[in-house]
Amino acid sequence: MELRKQLKEQKKAAAAAKRLEKPSTSAEVSYNLLHVTTSRKVKVLHATASTLSEVIGKALKNGAVELSCSRLCTGPLENRVIKIWYQPEATGIKNRRASKLAGFPIVGEMIVECPGYSLTEVELVAVEALLI
Repeated sequence: MELRKQLKEQKKAAAAAKRLEKPSTSAEVSYNLLHVTTSRKVKVLHATASTLSEVIGKALKNGAVELSCSRLCTGPLENRVIKIWYQPEATGIKNRRASKLAGFPIVGEMIVECPGYSLTEVELVAVEALLI
């Protein structure tokens, strides 16, 4: 009887471990990035793991910095890893929308990324509504 119990527990543990496995990075999976422009509009950029730096380089030119942003992990994006890309050396007028999303002043443009997940503008607007 104990053997059956142990076998059942092992099967459950193996099934749980299989669910938690990350997808392989060798497959080229395309996902969406959200680009908050200087005019505070949101544009959708398409990228794969191999073209990510190229897409971000085109959108933000040069000197882009990547930060993990736990502030955006609320509402529909809860329990996800969110990264933002922005240019700290940019000069000009503060981007109010990007600053509100990031939680600190951002001048210029910003890109919101969720590795391996395609973000939508609707999700970003919902998160933005939850932020104070």
